This record gives sequence, C-alpha cells and structure tokens, in this order.
Amino acid sequence: MESSKNKSKNDQVAGLLRPPTFTLRALSIAIALLCIVLAVMHYLGPMASFVFVLFVLAVFAHVAGAYIGDRLKQRPKGTQPSDKYPDFDPIHDRPLTDEHFAPTTTLGHTGPVTLWIRYAIVVAVVIGGLLGAYASSWVDPAEFNYAVLGLCCLSGAALAGIFAFTISSFLEQLLSSWIQASRESSRR
Repeated sequence: MESSKNKSKNDQVAGLLRPPTFTLRALSIAIALLCIVLAVMHYLGPMASFVFVLFVLAVFAHVAGAYIGDRLKQRPKGTQPSDKYPDFDPIHDRPLTDEHFAPTTTLGHTGPVTLWIRYAIVVAVVIGGLLGAYASSWVDPAEFNYAVLGLCCLSGAALAGIFAFTISSFLEQLLSSWIQASRESSRR
C-alpha cells in the first residue's frame, strides 16, 4: 500500500512537468538553421567556426533563459503543486531546521593574496621570462632583434604569471575547502 502511495506522488510530480513539444514546422526551421550554421562553418575555417559556434550558443542560452524566465513570471501567483494535487507534500510545507542545510563554506570569504601565492607568481614570472628568452632563439636570425627578445620574455612572463596565479588560487581554495569539509565531517 505504501508503494502505491509513493507511486501516485511520483505520478503527480511528473504531471507537473510537461514534456517538451514541437511541431514539424519547428523541426524544419531547426534543421534549416543547422544547415546554415554548418555552411558558414565550412566557409570560415576551424578557428572562426569555433568563435561562431560559441557566439551562437551564447545567444541561444540567453534567449532560452529569457523565455524560461518569462514563462515563470506568467505563472499565476500563489499557485503551487500542492494546490493542484492536495496529496503532494513539498518540502517547503515542512518546518526546516539547520540539519536540512549544508554548513556555510569559506569559499565566499575574500581576503588578501597570501604570501605563498605571491612567491609562486614571482617564481613563475621569472621562469616564464627565461622560457620566453629561450623561445626567442627559435626566431630566424635575420629577423631577430631586441624587440623580439623583449616581446618573447614579456609574453612568457605574463602567461606564466597568470597561470601561476590561477593554479595557486585554485589549489588554496581546494585545500581550505578540504580542511573545512574534514572538520565538519568529524563534528557529525
């Protein structure tokens, strides 16, 4: 008897979510747009195609988000699944306690860049500059000058510094989250 009650609740929840519907016209338009995108990608080349697809996906995501947000705004106020299905018991009808929520993390707390991250950036900038100088030796000797050497050193140092900052910040957040998670798990 209990399983039939759970099954009816699942059916009620599934009834709240309408399956996606589309017409043959919409499918034909989607196929035509895909053909146009593929033709443009063939004409542009691989790198421009990547940028083009990224742009099309960004536009699609914004349009889809606006559509979904508009549909949610048009829903009558105060209507809940429990209004349509009286047997449905959503969690928001029950009183919530602290045990229903995860503990707050320190990920949102910001502070100054720690000393070890600064050292990692400085070391990476020096190594990146040296690798840039080494890479400048690959330039044709007829085209080599001090501007090429400076540009190679500067770009190598900048890329290595950005990479070191990104990786060291990520590792610091990962380590602090791991420590906090192990402390929280030992308390429970």
